[in-house]
Amino acid sequence: MKLMAQKKIWLIVGGAVGILILLVMMYFFTNREEDVLTAENLLEQAPAKEAVTKEANVQEEVIKKVDVKGAVNRPGVYMAGKDDRVLDIIEKAGSFTAKADRNAVNLAQRVEDQMLIYVPNIGEQPPQTNASIAVGGNPSTSQGGGKVNINSASEEDLQTISGIGPAKAKAIIQYRTEKGSFSSIDELKEISGIGDKTFEKLKDQVTI
Repeated sequence: MKLMAQKKIWLIVGGAVGILILLVMMYFFTNREEDVLTAENLLEQAPAKEAVTKEANVQEEVIKKVDVKGAVNRPGVYMAGKDDRVLDIIEKAGSFTAKADRNAVNLAQRVEDQMLIYVPNIGEQPPQTNASIAVGGNPSTSQGGGKVNINSASEEDLQTISGIGPAKAKAIIQYRTEKGSFSSIDELKEISGIGDKTFEKLKDQVTI
């Protein structure tokens, strides 16, 4: 009787140990499977996040559209980065043609959104336009009349306009930085400190 009782006890203990081992093994394999799935998900998500980051960087870098016309090999509209100069865009347009008047264009001028870069042939006069245009000489003035181009003038150039001091010059630059190029000189009246009287004094001295 004692021997049978001992066998029953050993069977119960052995069964309990077996169940415990089975539970430990199930727990181990379940957690390992979850870890593998987590790693796979991370690997799948990584390329997607990388693609989104690259796209965001491209959108941040390319912020301007520039129209290139005249004596270049591939006229057209080109995308420009925030630090691009006229020379950079002309290179994108296939560089100058053999008849291009290179001295008629300010190659060092910083590119603006919606800018027109016109490269004339030798002996040709650039066309009159309301767009901001890269021309030789002082880029802050227009092709005629010595007017100051409020879309490209520096702070110092703006102060040459009657009634425009340092504070108003900074306000003009801040306005075009935040809202883009002026589409009309009348927009100057939207700047604090430039009322109708001030505008009447300076309207004949400025252009866009």
